Amino acid sequence: MQTLLQKNPNINMVIGVDDDVALGADQALVQHIARTHSNPSKIYVAGMDGENQALTLISKNGGPQGIYRASGALDLPQIGRAVADLPIEILQGHPATSLFLNYDLVTTPAGAQVLLNEYAAALKTGG
Repeated sequence: MQTLLQKNPNINMVIGVDDDVALGADQALVQHIARTHSNPSKIYVAGMDGENQALTLISKNGGPQGIYRASGALDLPQIGRAVADLPIEILQGHPATSLFLNYDLVTTPAGAQVLLNEYAAALKTGG
Protein backbone atom coordinates (compact mmCIF):
# COMPACT_ATOMS: atom_id res chain seq x y z
CA MET A 1 0.00 0.00 0.00
CA GLN A 2 2.88 2.36 0.76
CA THR A 3 4.19 1.90 -2.79
CA LEU A 4 0.74 2.53 -4.24
CA LEU A 5 0.40 5.71 -2.19
CA GLN A 6 3.82 6.92 -3.35
CA LYS A 7 2.81 6.48 -6.98
CA ASN A 8 -0.85 7.53 -6.47
CA PRO A 9 -1.08 9.84 -3.46
CA ASN A 10 -4.73 10.64 -4.15
CA ILE A 11 -6.04 7.12 -3.47
CA ASN A 12 -9.20 7.63 -1.46
CA MET A 13 -10.85 4.19 -1.41
CA VAL A 14 -9.66 0.69 -0.58
CA ILE A 15 -11.96 -2.31 -0.42
CA GLY A 16 -9.96 -5.29 0.77
CA VAL A 17 -10.63 -8.86 -0.23
CA ASP A 18 -10.73 -9.48 3.52
CA ASP A 19 -10.37 -7.44 6.68
CA ASP A 20 -6.66 -8.26 7.03
CA VAL A 21 -5.92 -6.61 3.68
CA ALA A 22 -8.13 -3.64 4.54
CA LEU A 23 -6.54 -3.28 7.99
CA GLY A 24 -3.11 -3.06 6.37
CA ALA A 25 -4.41 -0.41 4.00
CA ASP A 26 -5.95 1.45 6.94
CA GLN A 27 -2.58 1.60 8.71
CA ALA A 28 -0.82 2.85 5.58
CA LEU A 29 -3.52 5.45 4.94
CA VAL A 30 -3.47 6.68 8.55
CA GLN A 31 0.29 7.29 8.16
CA HIS A 32 -0.30 8.90 4.76
CA ILE A 33 -2.92 11.25 6.23
CA ALA A 34 -0.51 12.29 8.99
CA ARG A 35 2.27 12.91 6.46
CA THR A 36 0.23 14.73 3.83
CA HIS A 37 -2.52 16.30 5.95
CA SER A 38 -5.09 14.71 3.63
CA ASN A 39 -8.75 15.05 4.56
CA PRO A 40 -9.77 11.75 6.22
CA SER A 41 -13.46 12.42 5.59
CA LYS A 42 -12.76 11.79 1.89
CA ILE A 43 -11.10 8.38 2.47
CA TYR A 44 -13.01 5.08 2.70
CA VAL A 45 -11.63 1.69 3.76
CA ALA A 46 -13.70 -1.49 3.93
CA GLY A 47 -13.05 -5.21 4.21
CA MET A 48 -14.81 -8.55 4.42
CA ASP A 49 -15.31 -11.19 7.12
CA GLY A 50 -16.10 -9.19 10.23
CA GLU A 51 -12.76 -9.64 11.95
CA ASN A 52 -12.66 -8.40 15.56
CA GLN A 53 -10.04 -5.73 14.87
CA ALA A 54 -12.06 -4.34 11.95
CA LEU A 55 -15.29 -4.36 13.94
CA THR A 56 -13.51 -2.64 16.81
CA LEU A 57 -12.37 0.15 14.48
CA ILE A 58 -15.90 0.53 13.13
CA SER A 59 -17.28 0.56 16.68
CA LYS A 60 -14.91 3.46 17.37
CA ASN A 61 -16.18 5.55 14.46
CA GLY A 62 -13.66 4.16 11.98
CA GLY A 63 -10.54 4.27 14.11
CA PRO A 64 -8.00 7.04 14.69
CA GLN A 65 -8.73 8.84 11.42
CA GLY A 66 -12.29 7.56 11.00
CA ILE A 67 -11.54 5.89 7.66
CA TYR A 68 -12.35 2.21 8.35
CA ARG A 69 -16.02 2.38 7.51
CA ALA A 70 -17.38 -1.09 6.69
CA SER A 71 -16.94 -4.84 6.93
CA GLY A 72 -18.97 -7.58 5.35
CA ALA A 73 -19.27 -9.84 8.40
CA LEU A 74 -19.79 -13.54 7.86
CA ASP A 75 -22.73 -15.22 9.57
CA LEU A 76 -20.67 -17.39 11.92
CA PRO A 77 -23.54 -19.56 13.24
CA GLN A 78 -24.51 -20.34 9.63
CA ILE A 79 -20.93 -21.35 8.80
CA GLY A 80 -20.78 -23.52 11.92
CA ARG A 81 -23.97 -25.34 10.94
CA ALA A 82 -22.70 -25.87 7.40
CA VAL A 83 -19.38 -27.28 8.62
CA ALA A 84 -21.19 -29.62 11.01
CA ASP A 85 -23.78 -30.71 8.43
CA LEU A 86 -21.40 -31.35 5.55
CA PRO A 87 -19.86 -34.63 6.85
CA ILE A 88 -23.36 -35.97 7.60
CA GLU A 89 -24.53 -35.08 4.09
CA ILE A 90 -21.46 -36.76 2.57
CA LEU A 91 -22.04 -39.93 4.59
CA GLN A 92 -25.69 -39.94 3.54
CA GLY A 93 -24.62 -39.70 -0.09
CA HIS A 94 -26.04 -36.29 -0.90
CA PRO A 95 -23.52 -33.55 -0.16
CA ALA A 96 -24.39 -30.01 -1.09
CA THR A 97 -22.89 -28.91 -4.39
CA SER A 98 -22.85 -25.27 -3.35
CA LEU A 99 -23.26 -23.19 -0.25
CA PHE A 100 -24.57 -19.66 -0.03
CA LEU A 101 -23.42 -17.70 3.00
CA ASN A 102 -25.02 -14.59 4.38
CA TYR A 103 -23.06 -11.47 5.15
CA ASP A 104 -24.04 -8.58 7.37
CA LEU A 105 -22.78 -5.26 6.06
CA VAL A 106 -21.55 -3.49 9.18
CA THR A 107 -21.22 0.26 8.78
CA THR A 108 -22.19 1.77 12.13
CA PRO A 109 -20.55 1.75 15.56
CA ALA A 110 -23.71 0.26 17.07
CA GLY A 111 -23.86 -2.53 14.47
CA ALA A 112 -20.20 -3.36 15.01
CA GLN A 113 -20.70 -3.47 18.78
CA VAL A 114 -23.63 -5.87 18.42
CA LEU A 115 -21.44 -8.34 16.51
CA LEU A 116 -18.50 -7.91 18.89
CA ASN A 117 -20.86 -8.72 21.78
CA GLU A 118 -22.22 -11.77 19.92
CA TYR A 119 -18.68 -13.00 19.20
CA ALA A 120 -17.68 -12.55 22.85
CA ALA A 121 -20.76 -14.42 24.05
CA ALA A 122 -20.09 -17.27 21.62
CA LEU A 123 -16.53 -17.59 22.92
CA LYS A 124 -17.76 -17.75 26.51
CA THR A 125 -20.29 -20.47 25.75
CA GLY A 126 -18.12 -22.36 23.29
CA GLY A 127 -20.65 -21.89 20.49
